[in-house]
Amino acid sequence: MKISKQSLFTFSLIALAAAAMVMMPGFALADDPIGRQLCDIAGWFKGPTGRGIATIAIVVLGIAAFFGKVTWGMALMFAIGIFAIFGSSEIIAAVSSGTGCE
Repeated sequence: MKISKQSLFTFSLIALAAAAMVMMPGFALADDPIGRQLCDIAGWFKGPTGRGIATIAIVVLGIAAFFGKVTWGMALMFAIGIFAIFGSSEIIAAVSSGTGCE
């Protein structure tokens, strides 16, 4: 049985329309699932996971400094990165009208 390009296109279009209809109720509820997931990820970095990563980064920086492999630029980049992660809500509040993830 040979399938023509037209029937494959029609089937694809019907499948796409069906998928869109299945997803529409989520959009109709004015829910923001993507934003919620992104805020959850941001929460990981600001919570215990982020504190653990920052602690490991500082330990690695300390070990590298012990062996004389750290430049002032690298230390400054570590500090700015850590401040940016934990101060992200304040940065968002300063540059926009929103407050970031609550």
